[in-house]
Amino acid sequence: MVHRRIAAFALLFFPFLLPLHSQTPKSLLWEISGNGLKAPSYLYGTMHVGDKRAYKFSKAVMPSFGAASSFAMELDPAEADPMAIMDMMKMDSGKLKDIFTDAEWNALDAFMQEKLKTSLISFNDYGPFFVYSMVAQATMKNQKGQPLDLYFYKEAKKSQKTIHGLETVEEQMTAINRMPLQEQKKMLLDAIDASEDSGDMDKMLKYYSKGDLDMLLKLSDEADYGAEFENALVVDRNHVMVERMEPLIKEKSTFVAVGALHLPGEEGILKLLEQEGYTVKPL
Repeated sequence: MVHRRIAAFALLFFPFLLPLHSQTPKSLLWEISGNGLKAPSYLYGTMHVGDKRAYKFSKAVMPSFGAASSFAMELDPAEADPMAIMDMMKMDSGKLKDIFTDAEWNALDAFMQEKLKTSLISFNDYGPFFVYSMVAQATMKNQKGQPLDLYFYKEAKKSQKTIHGLETVEEQMTAINRMPLQEQKKMLLDAIDASEDSGDMDKMLKYYSKGDLDMLLKLSDEADYGAEFENALVVDRNHVMVERMEPLIKEKSTFVAVGALHLPGEEGILKLLEQEGYTVKPL
């Protein structure tokens, strides 16, 4: 159940959990206008998967992408140093093995050996979320190749759009580190348990392909990791992304691609933009 959520929040940390309060129109693509904008901008909900079903765009997606002068996503890959990220994901104290029972450790190590051809002890200095991110990616089936959000990034580079990251690596790492180790551990063990069951991912992709943000939110709500988790990885980041979107869309038409589950909910990006005076319209 849990590993599917990494897909709906882009790049490194993904995933989420907001109450279902009202019916959101079924669309992944939204036009942002009003509030003094010189030209409309666009907001698109992505997934961090390469599954071909995620690539079934509506007719309005690529024309909207082409009309925009700049492109924004959660994190600009050009600014992400993989070695620096790995270093930031190391535990401040203790070892990974310390937080697992012998049985849990052995089961996790066997999974890593089988699926990733590596020993878990190699990552003994890292937090459980780092291992979780590898496991979640390894268990995703039907991958086309590159994840959808990176597809848009590469297309933006090809068309020479100005590219912006709405967050920094350090900010995303800080969000992850706010999660208690026991919650990270549970996410990792749940991902292992669900690794042989593609039903949850299939269900998520079905609703995603229909643009049904409310059902995606409902599916995510089934795994509750508490308010601290929700605030760190969802709510607080939504506010930051909207704050940083505003100067971009005021300057020029921008196509913004972020994980689909950042869009709906009372403190989702759609509502936050409306509260700032913008008109958001499904396309």
